[in-house]
Amino acid sequence: MTLIFIYYREEALKIADYLKTFFDLDLVKGEGEFAFTIKAEDSGKIIYDFIPEMQELSALPSVARNLFGEKLTDMKAKIDVYVTNFCPTCPKVVENVAKLAAKNVNVEIYVRDALKTDYQSVPVVVLNDTFTFIGTVDLDVLVSLAKGERVREYLEKVLSDQRIDLAERVVRKGYVKELIEILREGNIVARMGAILLIERLKNSEIVNELRGALREIILGKDSRAADDAVMALSYIMNSEDVKFLKEAMEKVDENVREAIKDILELD
Repeated sequence: MTLIFIYYREEALKIADYLKTFFDLDLVKGEGEFAFTIKAEDSGKIIYDFIPEMQELSALPSVARNLFGEKLTDMKAKIDVYVTNFCPTCPKVVENVAKLAAKNVNVEIYVRDALKTDYQSVPVVVLNDTFTFIGTVDLDVLVSLAKGERVREYLEKVLSDQRIDLAERVVRKGYVKELIEILREGNIVARMGAILLIERLKNSEIVNELRGALREIILGKDSRAADDAVMALSYIMNSEDVKFLKEAMEKVDENVREAIKDILELD
């Protein structure tokens, strides 16, 4: 097996020397901000932005071997894995994620030093700068999300876990429909999380899309969902929304009408 090793820093050559005991190495000098890249001829890339030591270094041959494995998916993805050299769980996560790059040139995996970030626990896996996982993650979940599937499932879970920050990252990427579906049908904790998230999106580019979706729910037949939508709308409300709510009072049931009165502070 010939492993292509692209180094950007001279200090990475010691990693190349270590890998020579496991692979035939094609050594290439590159230009870039990272430490080194490893890849097979027909695989995706694994790019390290630091020099691995301890567990991360010990796991590197296994990470590299997975580049020569069977192809698991045709997906296109950028995956960031944040680790530390002294994290016992991190190497296994990197090894596992590396399988997605086998015989797939459309996968790029960046192994990054979490100490340069604000992450309080590791490992952290981020798919396409959108979906964040703290700890281990199933490959089938990553594949599904990369294909645009199971987004609502992911969003409902992070909202249920009160990880509003992770949910916000997803919704800001355009997944408004999934957020509204959770407000309509999600579990109570996820619905409350959705309302808190909508408040955080008050000044975002998607706020008008949110307003339109909430107005539609308010005029719908589900009074429970309408009640939640009134509360959510109150956090992003403008003068047009006030006008809408006053007019809507003639079209909704008594419970929703009372919710609107409370929001507008009407007698």
